Parts: sequence; C-alpha cells; structure tokens
Amino acid sequence: MDAYLSRNADGTVSLDETAARQAGYSSDSISTVEDNLTGMNDMVADGAVSDDAFVVTMSVKTARDGGQSKVVRYWWGLVEVYLSSSEARQVADVYDNLSTAASILSKILKKYSLAAQAASIVYAVSAYQFRKAASGNRGIVITMSPNVDTGLYTYWVISQ
Repeated sequence: MDAYLSRNADGTVSLDETAARQAGYSSDSISTVEDNLTGMNDMVADGAVSDDAFVVTMSVKTARDGGQSKVVRYWWGLVEVYLSSSEARQVADVYDNLSTAASILSKILKKYSLAAQAASIVYAVSAYQFRKAASGNRGIVITMSPNVDTGLYTYWVISQ
C-alpha cells in the first residue's frame, strides 16, 4: 500500500484512499493504515521527523545514559520504542509488581503518546526478558508488531 502514500510539505503522511480501494485493498486494511497514520501525524505535530520511507522518529535527549530514548513508527503499524538505560532500569527494578511496572512504563511512554500500550507490554514480556535486555548500561528496544487480523500486538524486548 506504500505506493498510495505521500509525504506532505509539513512532514505528515497521507494515504490516497480512493486509489488504494481501486487497487483492491479492503476497507479494514485502509482503516488500519489510516489509524496508524493518524498516530504518526500526531507525532509529527509534536516535533517528530518523517522521512521518504514514511517512517516517523521522535527522539528525546538523555544525559549520560546508555542507549537512546526515542520511538520509531512505521506506516504499516510496527513501533519500536527505545528506552535509555535509566528508563529501562526504572521499569526492570519493579517488574515483580506488574501494576507498578506498568504505571512507570506508562509515564515514560506518555511522551510518545503510547501510554495505553504499557500494561500490554508489561503483561506480554516476562520479567526475565526485560531484565536481561536491560542489564549493563544499555538501553532496550521494545518492538510492537501489529496483527492486522486481530488488532492486537506481539511484543518483544532486546538490548540496544
């Protein structure tokens, strides 16, 4: 469907729904992409940068932390959340109490308009996986991959 996307002068990304429909894409597929583009364009309005591959990146400067703090969002729905080492440790240190871990992660993700995903991430990723990825002075990458059929995400965590 990327053939029907365009990047506007203000950095937002648009879908030519009519052309996509004529090419045979379903209303559900078009709606899913439109929903993701809305989130991406909200990020652009908040200062994120888009590129010609229709990827939007928002970075937050961190002081002396290992790893980066940013989010990368792709037009088809994949989201990569990079947490710096101190952000990752904040969550890892309290992971035995899932509601506390979800609350802390929600506060971190709020700056990327992804706070609603925090509980799903905490419940889908084991404490062991999260702590292993966050070990040392490295940040982590939380990847959220959408399932178009169910509307749910698959989550995994790796070290930066």
